[in-house]
Amino acid sequence: MTELTLHPNRYPKHKDKTKGQMHNGICNTTACDRPGAIYWNSMTHGFYCRHCADGINFKDYICKPVEGKPDLIEMDEIHRKACKEFCS
Repeated sequence: MTELTLHPNRYPKHKDKTKGQMHNGICNTTACDRPGAIYWNSMTHGFYCRHCADGINFKDYICKPVEGKPDLIEMDEIHRKACKEFCS
């Protein structure tokens, strides 16, 4: 298995470090074990399944589908943009 890039501020920090951290893997929601997590959450730095992402998305910029896992620089940029949107 390749090394996972884990953001130091990811939430939650599951014992299984792959949960919510692999594109198309298992959803980051603690009580969810659905595969196919492709929605990147700009606030928790994790992947969510469509069902959970829809529940989180009271604003469209929190969870968005992505083609792959962002690197740390991209994660921080996505987070900054979402925070800027939130404060607007």
